[in-house]
Amino acid sequence: MNELNELKPIGRMQREVLLTLAENYLAGAFGIEDFFDLERNGRKLEIIKDIYSTMAEFKKVKKPDLSPDVVKIGYKTSYTKKIEYADVYLFSIVSGDWNPIHHDESYAAKTKFKRRVVHGMLTSSLISNALALIPGTIVLIKNSVEYLKPVYVGDTITAEAEIFEELPKNRYKVKVDCRNQNNEIVAKGECIILIWK
Repeated sequence: MNELNELKPIGRMQREVLLTLAENYLAGAFGIEDFFDLERNGRKLEIIKDIYSTMAEFKKVKKPDLSPDVVKIGYKTSYTKKIEYADVYLFSIVSGDWNPIHHDESYAAKTKFKRRVVHGMLTSSLISNALALIPGTIVLIKNSVEYLKPVYVGDTITAEAEIFEELPKNRYKVKVDCRNQNNEIVAKGECIILIWK
């Protein structure tokens, strides 16, 4: 069984011990002086990214170099990502949501889903990048999403955003949805964004 599948939620003390062990391991692997002299948001985060990249798909999509003036009704963007268990586990760390339906295969097998499902909010978080790809500086004002189908570990999700109404003061209504690799809509909704020009 995949070692990540066996990971369970841990307490604060255990988390600190694990982090210390991980830092000591990384310090040994990369050199103590180099590791501990690094900025908090510098090389350590690069190392974490490198480790994550061995477990899941790391993507950093370049925003189009377009003027916000091109944004009109009908303007569309999309972002696609395969969701791995590492994504689910890290989302639980960030959100604090350790519902066993996301982590425990035997527990999930007894539910109507029959296997572990991805957090709904992890799925809809991909909408954030679809919105960020709209030209200009994007500020999310309002978000409403309905979850229609389960997303399973290993599914490839495409988040799509389409401007459908212009509002006063550089605000826009955006239709959003998330589709799986079978082109089934798993989540849909609407957002209101502000575009700083």
